[in-house]
Amino acid sequence: MTDFKSIVNSILPDVNRRGNYFYLLLESINKADTYDSNKWGIYYEKDRIRFLVGSFIVFAISNGYI
Repeated sequence: MTDFKSIVNSILPDVNRRGNYFYLLLESINKADTYDSNKWGIYYEKDRIRFLVGSFIVFAISNGYI
């Protein structure tokens, strides 16, 4: 099984973008968590990461873009 770091590095090879995108993702998680930590989740596959609140995709990273 591939580890999460390898997946992230393959999705976001640019280190500067990676930092910026994950900062935005973290801010989104912090905001969602103020409402209820049971209402959001992060899912990742080999080519994308998704942040969902309820049934809505709030944030997605795929092929180096958000």
